[in-house]
Amino acid sequence: NRIFIAMAMAAFITYHLADPALAIASVTAFALGELTDWLVYNFSKRPLSQRVLISSAIAVPVDTIVVLIGFDFVRPGMLPINMGNILVMIGSCMLSALLVSLLLR
Repeated sequence: NRIFIAMAMAAFITYHLADPALAIASVTAFALGELTDWLVYNFSKRPLSQRVLISSAIAVPVDTIVVLIGFDFVRPGMLPINMGNILVMIGSCMLSALLVSLLLR
């Protein structure tokens, strides 16, 4: 549950080091992803290795699409919203989640 404290600190730092509008888009996406993770980890009775995959399968697409839409709203064309970008971003995160899940198993 302490992730929300760390997230607030990261949001503050990001806001001051990056373009504030990009920071808001990034933090919004990250917050939705972390909230999803928090819900899965706290309310699922599954083994940890399975919770990693479940939370990632839900949170990663949401985070990816929200960050792409947010960035495109702030800086059109910076990260184009297309199926290639979406699949690469989701695929790389899910591959990482799969590796973590296997290590935990």
